[in-house]
This record gives sequence, C-alpha cells and structure tokens, in this order.
Amino acid sequence: MKKVISLLLVSIISIGLFATKHNHTDEYEVRYVKVKSELNKQYQEQLRNTQLWQNFNYNNPGWFVIFNEENQLPHRAFGEPIYTNDLISFLATNNFSLPNDLRLKSEIKNDKHTNKSYVQYYNNLEVIGSNLYAKFSQNNELIAFGLDVYNDINLSIIPTISEQNIISFATTNITNNITNVVVSDDLKVLAIPTYRKYDYRLIYEIKFSTKIEEGPANYTCYVDAHTGELLMRKNSVMYEAPPSGTSTVSGDVYTTNPYDPAVNEKFVDLKAIDQNTNNNYYTDNNGEVVLPSNIGTQIRYKLEGLYANVETNGVTPDIYQNLTANGSVFFTNSNSTIQERTAYWAVNEVHTHLKNIFPTFTGLDSPLETNIDESGSCNAFFDGSSINFYAEGGGCNATAKIPDVVYHEYGHAINSGRYNSGSGMWNGAMNEGFADIWALSLTNSPILGAGWDLVDPTISVRRYDQDRKVYPQDLVGEVHADGEIIAGAFWDTYLNLNDMNQMLDLFKYTYDSGVDGADGLEGTIFTDILLEVLYADDNDANLTNGTPNDAAIVSAFALHGITLLSNAVISHNPVSVAAGNTAINISASVGITYPWALGSA
Repeated sequence: MKKVISLLLVSIISIGLFATKHNHTDEYEVRYVKVKSELNKQYQEQLRNTQLWQNFNYNNPGWFVIFNEENQLPHRAFGEPIYTNDLISFLATNNFSLPNDLRLKSEIKNDKHTNKSYVQYYNNLEVIGSNLYAKFSQNNELIAFGLDVYNDINLSIIPTISEQNIISFATTNITNNITNVVVSDDLKVLAIPTYRKYDYRLIYEIKFSTKIEEGPANYTCYVDAHTGELLMRKNSVMYEAPPSGTSTVSGDVYTTNPYDPAVNEKFVDLKAIDQNTNNNYYTDNNGEVVLPSNIGTQIRYKLEGLYANVETNGVTPDIYQNLTANGSVFFTNSNSTIQERTAYWAVNEVHTHLKNIFPTFTGLDSPLETNIDESGSCNAFFDGSSINFYAEGGGCNATAKIPDVVYHEYGHAINSGRYNSGSGMWNGAMNEGFADIWALSLTNSPILGAGWDLVDPTISVRRYDQDRKVYPQDLVGEVHADGEIIAGAFWDTYLNLNDMNQMLDLFKYTYDSGVDGADGLEGTIFTDILLEVLYADDNDANLTNGTPNDAAIVSAFALHGITLLSNAVISHNPVSVAAGNTAINISASVGITYPWALGSA
C-alpha cells in the first residue's frame, strides 16, 4: 500500500551507541576484501536514476533495488511478483548485461520460496564470489533477484608461477609445522572489490594444516597465480574467544554454568551394549533402556550415543554393570568428570533443539565427536568434524562445563551441515553470530558463556542485553565481535516479537537463502539477511505492501545499524525569503512506498 508521511522537520537527534571491542585475532589470517561494504546513499540514488533501472521500473512498477556499487548492477532487486518461466531471458529482455557462462549452483525449495543461485565461469574457470541469485514464489513468480556477476573480466588464464612454488607463498610467515598440504587442480578467478570496480586475479587454492596460539588450524588460501601475492588465508576451525531388564541412566551435570549447583539429569539416546551378544541399545527420552537380556547379563554403558561421542584423550567414559529388573546407572565422579557428563547432556539438548527447527534434516543424526579437556585453556572450537573443549587453566573453567558454549560450538556444526543445503557458511561473522543464536534461543538468555572465569561469576563470553554492537562503527574485522551485530539483531527481533519460536521461524528460512560472502562484506551480507527475514515473515510474496511483523523486524535490525533503503522522495516548497532573527518552520512531504528505514533514504 502507498504510504505518505508529512513531517515537520525541526531538529536532528543524535543517539550515541557504545559497544565493547573483542580483541582476539588469528595471527595468520589474510583477507582480500579491503574496502568497507557500507552503501553510499548518494551513489545508490544515482544508480537508481540510470536509464537501465528507470526502464525496468517503468515496466515493473513497485520494485526496489540495492545496487552492487562495484559492478553497478542490482545486488538485490525485489518487488511485486512477476511470472516468468525463463529467468535468464527475462533479465536479458530487460537489458541486464549477463556473462555468457552461468551455471546453476543450487536450487533450494522450502514451504515458502524457491531460491536459485548461478555461478559464473570465465574460460571454464569458476569466478569466486559470483552469484546470480533469484527468489521465486510457490507460483513460480520472480520476487527478487541479484546480479553479482562480472562483465569486464580480461585476464590471462595461464599461470606464471608453478604449483610447487605457490606453496611457499601460501605458508609465508607460518613458523609451526605444516601438514596436509593440498593444491587444488583447478585454477579459479577471484573478483576483489575495490572502489566502484573489481580487480580480477587468477588464483591457486591451497589448503594446509598447522597450529596457532589457540590450537589447530586448517587454512584455505588464495594465491595469485601470476604474482604470488597471498590474497586470502582463512582458518576453517571455528574457535570460541551433551525376562527383560530396564536401566535408567543419569548423572550430575551443569545445566546453566559451573557457579550454579549441578543437577541430576537423565541421559537420553545413550548407548548400552550387551556384553554377551555385543548388541547395542539406546536410552529413550526418559533415560531408560529396555534390554531383552537375561537378568545378571553384564551391560556396558558409555557416554556415547546416537548424537554424541564424548572422549577425553581418546577414551570414552563407561560403566560395566549387571542387569537387574529395574536398575539405575549413575555416571559419577568415580567413572567420569562433570565436564564429560555436561557435554554429553548439552549435545543432546541442542540436537533436540535443532530437530525442532529442522525436523527433516538428518546431517547431524550421527554421533558427533566431542573432545573434552583438550590441551590449552580458555577456548573451544569446531574443526569441521568434531567439537572440542579445553581443560581448566589460565583462570578459566574447563569449557565443557558450560552448556551454552557447547551449544555454540554445535551451532557451527549446524551452520556447516545445514546452511544452503550443506554447502556451509563462508562468512566468519555470520557463522559466529548464527552459532550464538542457536545457543541463546535454547537458553532463552542474552548472556552466553557465564561461568567462563574460575573466580568471578559475573564474567561471560558475550552478552546481548547491554552495549549493542552497531554497524558500521562496531565492525572491527574480528569474527566474534562482528558476529555480535547480526546475532544482536535476531535477539532484539525476539524481544520485539516477545516470542522465541516466532523469531526462530524467521531465522530458519535464512538457511535456504544463499546469502553469504567473504569476510569484510558484512555490511552487504547483514542487509541481505534482513531482506530474507522479511521474506520469511511475508505472506503474499510481495514485500511492497508490508509484512505482518515488519515493524518489529525492521526496528530490531535498525538498532544494530542494519537497514534497507526506502527510496523516499522528499517534496517541499522552499522558503526563499524570511524575516531575520525568527524561527523558520519547513513543512515537507515524504513519499514512501514502504518506509523500511527513513534514516537510510
């Protein structure tokens, strides 16, 4: 619906928002994105006024656009549904210049939309960062598209540096032992954003493993195949800065943090092994397992189950106990540590949480290796196949004692396995922020990692009830700190809606969106996420007439500096003459089709 607002412009109020900074950095990280991804409002208006967009908008009224300022094409265009059975022809008919070789990368369908992504190839080489994106309604109507593609690549695809020599460039300044070096057989083209254009490089992709101060590191590197310049070195390890006889299996665990008393909890989905037959059985949701074995049969119970396998130094805690008609099995300090028990319980809690949101996803329906008391202190990490928690030391508790730290690390596993149908999540800040949301939404608390410190119970890892992180002033280039911006937006969406399940119902649709990007592009990525959340809330495939909860969503994201351009047009009658020393009131009419964020007009 058309909305017109008349305003009396009398003053400007400046609101100061302050946030703490996170100081953790990866000493070997290299990023190829050097420019800030903040939109220039004047340049956006200039691009909207080009003949290309004006013609499109004339033929398709009611559409909005956020331009890619480096290629001057729509990064996100969205509006009233348009039926088309040929996306590429539709775009070409509307005079959008497209590269010749576009290949379908993914087509993801859910109960609201179909999301398609195409990747560009140049002389048969993949162009990293390219993405032709399209969102369709269930009626096959185009409701959004994006053209992050490149029409001006002019690059030799013959490398001048050998694969053997390229390894030394990838590993420059690494002093620790380097293992598992792999150079990809396929060269690629990397599009590096600069000021209103792209710099194109032919690159090798190299992967290797090493150690950093925090622990293990698995790096992916991009090295210029012509110059040897190291363009990117990214760590995929995500650090943090679960007769027959019946047995009931339980143990004392920390359900909140180590400063609260331990609670006896039933251990669900835990493995029980008949030592005579070697058959496996598993406890139910009440921690009970019915074993069709003779009374007196020896049963082995392990802190391993359907969804978690807890190990300390490669050993899984276990108990051998003879079967009774109605027995109880207790994991205690005599056969396990409280951090082992807490981690087992917590993994099962967050797995259940995952299944409540994504009931058909089976990618984590197998025992996730959960390593306890790893060498080091004050951290935890997900390495792509396991979650790992450090021992007590350095003034910190054993991190497996803190359930929401377990939830967070498991969140990385969800991001890796479920995001974009299992293609994973590339942007580090989004990965950290989304992992926080998995934890916060389960605890229903804005505080993550309470109990981290051995002495001071008030110290936590992060909290979302004070010092909001705001884009762009709080974007510091550290993934945990930058992730607080997007996580805070979802937390405040929950507060505005006053319904965690409703917030999660919006959050889950972002996992099919295709939104992602290199570290350093958070401004663009966070805006894309806001747009996807609005589409998740929408009920008629048309954002231009609003969504049921748009005010709650837009205001929550705006608290963190994440806004959409409103395409506002301001009209007023100028005051050419006025008496001296008197106030001048200026009346203005602001025409807004849909005022997402007047402050960003």
